[in-house]
Amino acid sequence: MPTIPARWTLLDITYADIEDGFRITLWTDTPCHLFMNWTTKQPWFHPKSVILRGLPVFEDVRTCFVVPHRNEQLEEGDTYIHTFVKEAWYYCQTRWFYYDGTISGIVSPSNTPLFSLHKIQPDFIQIFIEQWTRLYPPPPDMEMLFREEWSII
Repeated sequence: MPTIPARWTLLDITYADIEDGFRITLWTDTPCHLFMNWTTKQPWFHPKSVILRGLPVFEDVRTCFVVPHRNEQLEEGDTYIHTFVKEAWYYCQTRWFYYDGTISGIVSPSNTPLFSLHKIQPDFIQIFIEQWTRLYPPPPDMEMLFREEWSII
């Protein structure tokens, strides 16, 4: 009887916005070593024929993942937490990605659904609404001013 390959399940995924991109962290239920497959080209979905009760129906979907890049997690070996730092991610750029991996060096049949993430431009304050309109960065953080301990003399 053949052995069933080990599988893993994605429990959680978080995105931290960094200056030049994102830090993506994943948690899995089984120690494994993950790889991120990503592209800047929007994937295409094609209906695929499946025979149901003797009739061909377009129930299944085939995904065309074009021009993929493959990156390994930052941690060494099999882990529960998997970190990927994606830099050179320009403003207004969308990336599509999914994850697959190995358990003890053996390719696992498990993978994730397709995710997409869009890098947005930081907030700006618009001063004038005329033909000479200029965009300026937001004002400095005022937290220290509001948290300052003021005393009445």
